[in-house]
Amino acid sequence: MYDGYHFSEESEGMYNPFSLLNTFASRRFNEYWFETGTPSFLVMVMQRTSFDITTLSDEEVDSTLLSSINTVFENPIPLLYQSGYLTITGYDREFGLYRLGFPNSEVKTGFLNFIFQYYIPDEPTSGITLISKLARAARTGKPEEMMRLLEGLFARANYQIQGDAERDFQYAMYLIFELLGEYVRTEYQTSNGRIDILLQTEGYIYIIEIKTDGSADEALAQIEEKGYAKAFADDSRRIFKIGVNFDKASRRIEEWKVV
Repeated sequence: MYDGYHFSEESEGMYNPFSLLNTFASRRFNEYWFETGTPSFLVMVMQRTSFDITTLSDEEVDSTLLSSINTVFENPIPLLYQSGYLTITGYDREFGLYRLGFPNSEVKTGFLNFIFQYYIPDEPTSGITLISKLARAARTGKPEEMMRLLEGLFARANYQIQGDAERDFQYAMYLIFELLGEYVRTEYQTSNGRIDILLQTEGYIYIIEIKTDGSADEALAQIEEKGYAKAFADDSRRIFKIGVNFDKASRRIEEWKVV
């Protein structure tokens, strides 16, 4: 919850003392880091750059970038690192590259939930509320309920993404499934506006292919063509294959199918 900070390639993982002391004082776990303020400035910086937020949890940089904030509006990584939202998670000695990622679940869930509102504006419930509903549906083998939740989210009349609808849809889906990964196992991959998601629970496996301006049938066909389910041929869990189509013009999930 609070550990995982590294300030050099060889340092031991450290706990956030502010959060840890507050936990001892109140005798309850909470996201104390965000009680000190919200990262509004950081989000504004990220929005003013072309930075791909899907790389937040696995970014490689050299040491000169970590100590520089002169180009903050070109690359927000140094600011995110120096302000504690990212930390060193690995080091490549051959090339002198540092791998950065979220230090712990407190920072990850708090920061991503805060960013969530910028890609799902005027959402009446928090990102965590939506994630809890998605996680419960996934754990109990209810893919239709999962998809209705996602469909309803993007279908609201007050959902008006400004700018690149395809990119912002990618970011919204990234944030949803990155947060969901705190509660169930997720793996995702994004490429050319398409999002492939593998979601696993104790009893179920969900293979989700998302097309942009295509069709749910095309998405399901790709799942079959690439043989995504073959990796789980010996797995006793039930497999659901879900094809989804996002329409850029309407900015909604127009169609989805479950098989």
